[in-house]
Amino acid sequence: MRNCREHQMIPTVIIITPSSGLSQVRTAYHRFPEYPISPDHVFFVSPEQVHQVIVEGHPTGVMIQFTCSFLEKYSIREDFISNLRLFQNSDETPPLALNDQMRHQLKLFADNMLHAYHTPGDMKFDTIGAWLKLFLIECNTHCSLNPDPNPQSAEVGRTIVKNFKESVEKHFHQWHQVKEYADALHVTPNYLNEVIKSNIGLSAKDFIQNRLILEARRMSLFTQQSNKEIGYSLGFEDPAHFSRFYKNHTGESLQHFKMKDMGQGTRNKQMNSNRPTL
Repeated sequence: MRNCREHQMIPTVIIITPSSGLSQVRTAYHRFPEYPISPDHVFFVSPEQVHQVIVEGHPTGVMIQFTCSFLEKYSIREDFISNLRLFQNSDETPPLALNDQMRHQLKLFADNMLHAYHTPGDMKFDTIGAWLKLFLIECNTHCSLNPDPNPQSAEVGRTIVKNFKESVEKHFHQWHQVKEYADALHVTPNYLNEVIKSNIGLSAKDFIQNRLILEARRMSLFTQQSNKEIGYSLGFEDPAHFSRFYKNHTGESLQHFKMKDMGQGTRNKQMNSNRPTL
């Protein structure tokens, strides 16, 4: 996750309430995992993670988005978010399934956030921030992705992962090799791979490559740059090398991805939700 002062990153939480709609959430990583939108599931989408909600039918739910400036202003530290196991920068981030007790608890938190949002008062956003933190803590408690090891190892791992992620966000346009990041963090490449793998379920190499794929897809969808220009901006001096890299890791060309996404876009509809962005 990038530093809040550099970009307005917006983590997104999608809560699906009981409905009969058949839909999917797609995330823009290689292999493009698709998860059906089912009742009583919560999706967590990382900042800058290109995703698409494909709606067929009429699913209902709530979408919660919050900016880094909101977190800073209302005393939710950035490392609190980065230490959660909910917002994973990987190609496997399944939704959290809710049992009856969890559904009741999270509905209470979400309803209280929405009530506070629509209630005038000097401390309305302080109230929302408090309920949001409780909501995320409750979800993290039940998240089975990459559970923490012993406390001492967990603290060391979190520090290395945090510094590695920050370094990737700062340098991925120029640095494509694990050794470059390991040297910057004063560890060996093998140790860095081991720590990253044990904490986020991906090797350091896969994380770096996923970040490049993500940025290529984001630029393809949201800029007018050609594939050649995108490759140059990501540090590939040879356009053919960039094309091979992208296709080897995704199984398709970047142009095919863009055309496919444009076709899927015609199927999108707005999801029924109350979603003030905090």
